[in-house]
Parts: sequence; C-alpha cells; structure tokens
Amino acid sequence: MGMALAETDRSGSDDFRRLPTHLVHVFFPISSSGSSTDHPTFRLSSSPAVDHHRPGTARKRTGLRESDYERLRNYAVRHRLGSGHDAVVYLATDRASKREVAIKTMPKTDRSERSIARFRMEADLLLRTLHHPNIARAIETIEAPDAVHIVLEYEGGGNLLDHVNSLGDRDLEESRLYLLFSQMVAGLAFAHSTGYLHHDVKLDNTLLSASGQCVTLCDWAFACRIGDLESPTLGCGSPHYSAPELAHCRDLAALAQPSIDVWSLGVVLYAMAYRVMPFKPDFFYITQRLFAVPREQLTDRPGDLHDLIDWMLSVQWRDRPTLADVREHRWFRRWKSGSFP
Repeated sequence: MGMALAETDRSGSDDFRRLPTHLVHVFFPISSSGSSTDHPTFRLSSSPAVDHHRPGTARKRTGLRESDYERLRNYAVRHRLGSGHDAVVYLATDRASKREVAIKTMPKTDRSERSIARFRMEADLLLRTLHHPNIARAIETIEAPDAVHIVLEYEGGGNLLDHVNSLGDRDLEESRLYLLFSQMVAGLAFAHSTGYLHHDVKLDNTLLSASGQCVTLCDWAFACRIGDLESPTLGCGSPHYSAPELAHCRDLAALAQPSIDVWSLGVVLYAMAYRVMPFKPDFFYITQRLFAVPREQLTDRPGDLHDLIDWMLSVQWRDRPTLADVREHRWFRRWKSGSFP
C-alpha cells in the first residue's frame, strides 16, 4: 500500500481512478439507507476496549460501596452514567458549587496492579499535563483503601457514538463533520505534542458539550508515552478501531507511535461520515483489502474526504499522515478556510 500512496497526489483530487485497488472495506458500496449491496455493513455499536496481548483480562465492574460515599462526601452522587474497561462513571453534584461533575471510579478489589497503575496514570496525566479545551478536564483524584476516583468536568451532551446513532438514516452534514473532527484533531495533536498517545480513540471516548458544539476526548487509561516500548498499554485498544499492527506486530516500535491514534481517528471519521463501521473487529478484513469500488456506488461525499480517510487508514503505519498532515489536507483546509463545496 505504501507504494500506491506514495504515488498519490494528496491535494484531494476528485479523480477516483487514482485510488489504489485494494480498498474493499474503506470504500465498500453504501446505499442511502446505510446498507451495503455486496458487503456486510456494521451498525455503530460500542466497541469495548481490550488488551490484545492479554485477552480476557477485563474484570466485572462493581459499583460504589458504602465506604466510597464517605470519601466522596463533597459530592452528591446521583446515578450511573456508564462503564469502561475497568471503571464505572457516575453523575454527581459538587455540594459547594452545585456544579455537575462525573466521577470515574475503579475498585481495587480483583484488579491487577497493572490496571490500577494505568488508572492512576490517567488521573495524573489529566491533572498535570493534558490541559486542552478538547481533552476532558480532571478536577481532583481521590484515593481510598478500596478504590480510586477521578472527578471530571461533566460535559452533558453524551458521546459521539450516541450522537451519530441518533441521526437514524440522516447523514451528518459535512460542516458538522468538520466541526467535530477538527476538534478531535486539535485535542489529539496537543496530546502528541506533550509526548503522549491516547491509544483508544473512538466514538465512545469522545464527549459532546451540552450545546453539542464542543467535543472532548476522554478515557485516557490506555495512554502511553510516544516511543515507550515498556508501556503496559502497548497492546491495548478497541477492536473496531485498533490499527492492524496491534495484531500483526513485527515492529514493536509501531505500537508506540502517533500513527496508532491516526488510524483510530480515521475509523472515527469514516463512521461519522457513513454511520457504519469500515471494518469488522477482525484484522483479516483490514489486511486483506482487495477490491476497488466504483465512484457511483459511493454516497454523496466529496473525493477529497475519501482521499483523507484512505490516507489515514493506510495499512502500513509509516504511510499514514501525521496530524499536521491531516490539517494540511485539502478537505480539512477547505472547511477551515470556509471554501465550501
């Protein structure tokens, strides 16, 4: 794939004849209802995170205990919002400010030291390093004998997975697609500039503000330093969004590169544009892309958007763009400058 991409003009031309002929799942035919005529489509559903190198390590997510409420006495816990790989998230109210907050809690019982260390690292990253408008903001961390709690600002608009699914058969307007995607790029680019990868970018981990105009990247439990080959999160990710090198790792260095996040962000962009996933959670479908799809079988999306997605989903990790490249791509620049189609 690298040779084909190297010969491709990344200015975003609408000439689909130049696309490489191995794009079976990036550009499979989609009808207006979101279903494929020749290939199976995959409705947007939650993709639980896993450790690809230690499958089956997710634990039962237990809720708050009586002892936790004493530790959280500054907050009135209201109800459960959801759960992740190891943690449960609750909606609460700050008793002093009356502000709504989210409390992410991980019980220590039946959790490995590896999992607890990841959770503490997430709290430390959000409190000390990752301060950006498009990254979830931590207010404080509370350590208890039986659990660790991270208190976060509550966004109030749900996550992007629910937002896209709420559209039904309606396409996301391209202006809104850019609005949401560009903010994800901004938050992720900042994290990379500080030396960290997210390692689990997905629709589920992107939150909307109550107004629906701002997005923040959340759930940094699998974050790792760029180039850190000793990180306990190198094999972690969510199957629908995981780059192929996570399953076919001949170069360990690839697992600690920004290209891991770029692949996942490409999947997110595809899913928002088409309301289906580009791949089954099976790496065979990623590495065996053998067919091209005629332009007339695609939905009404511009060629430069297809080109950007294709580039971000390059099978070879060295062929993917950096986030700086993404910002300079024709589709991105066109919307940033206001030069709408």
